[in-house]
Amino acid sequence: MIVGFKKRSILSIFFFLIDKSFATISVNEKSSENLITSDEFKDLAFRCSDAGFQLCTHAIGDRGNRMVLDVYSETMKNKKNHRWRIEHAQMVCDEDIPRFAENGIVPSMQPSHCTSDMRWMQDRVGENRFHRISRWKSFIEAGCKIPGGSDCPIE
Repeated sequence: MIVGFKKRSILSIFFFLIDKSFATISVNEKSSENLITSDEFKDLAFRCSDAGFQLCTHAIGDRGNRMVLDVYSETMKNKKNHRWRIEHAQMVCDEDIPRFAENGIVPSMQPSHCTSDMRWMQDRVGENRFHRISRWKSFIEAGCKIPGGSDCPIE
């Protein structure tokens, strides 16, 4: 398995977003900065696919998750049971939820983040994005299986 990173922790106020407006003024300037270009990530994904490796990418933020979904969907088109996953799958847009199930992409989420993040999440991501966090029910209703990891310790 190859682990790729496309995340910035929401706890430290780093995440990759579609809309770069934020709820709090204290957000770091690098909050919506990507760690790898789409082309670099696509190249990595195709190399993993060609070698028969599973790819696991950490993604937090609607833009980060969408970019990983786009690359995974293209790379794994017409391939079944590849079990590629997006670790965290945190802050996902409504229209992207069914894409996980349609493309066999696993949203690997951490139950502990629901409780640890809830105290400050709304202030950090804004009320307009708050509903995109921890989409457990939405993923299940879309037909996804969710492995619950610990990702500990993170705080």
